[in-house]
Amino acid sequence: YWYADGKRVGYQAHKPEMGSYFGVIDYDGQNEFEAPCVPFPSPDHVHSNDFNLIVSDSGKSIKLYRYNGTDFDEARVLCMHDGSFFYGSHHPHPRFTADGKQILFNSNVSGYCNLYLADVPDDVTALPKVEDIEEYLNALPLAGHFPCIIKPRVSGLCGAESSLGDDIV
Repeated sequence: YWYADGKRVGYQAHKPEMGSYFGVIDYDGQNEFEAPCVPFPSPDHVHSNDFNLIVSDSGKSIKLYRYNGTDFDEARVLCMHDGSFFYGSHHPHPRFTADGKQILFNSNVSGYCNLYLADVPDDVTALPKVEDIEEYLNALPLAGHFPCIIKPRVSGLCGAESSLGDDIV
């Protein structure tokens, strides 16, 4: 995927000898940089406007990864996408808005594919770690409807406010 500067390309890789990592390289093959991240539970889509914060739809949730100067912090759960993955169009494919303040993603939670915006908090470290809610996540079916772990301020792009589920207290 292209970074917002139009000069760099971001990527993810999984190698048995290196584990999982995110990388960035200039369009001309120069200035490659890679940093380790936590292993991904499944193939996924990632996006970032720069290398500091990366969004992923791996597994059953929209996750954020923050670069700390050496590697990436543990994944933080922004919200559940509730996508069934039944068809390619049901895949969430999250991406940052140009200002980096929201995540745009696809969900078929209503029975039809729609686009949603979820706000990115100023302090991403305040979001729950995947490991803290892993048992809950693993108990959920991959297809079907399940509640949001965190109820994001989500807006349907047709102007109507929408909720992907209830808050967990």
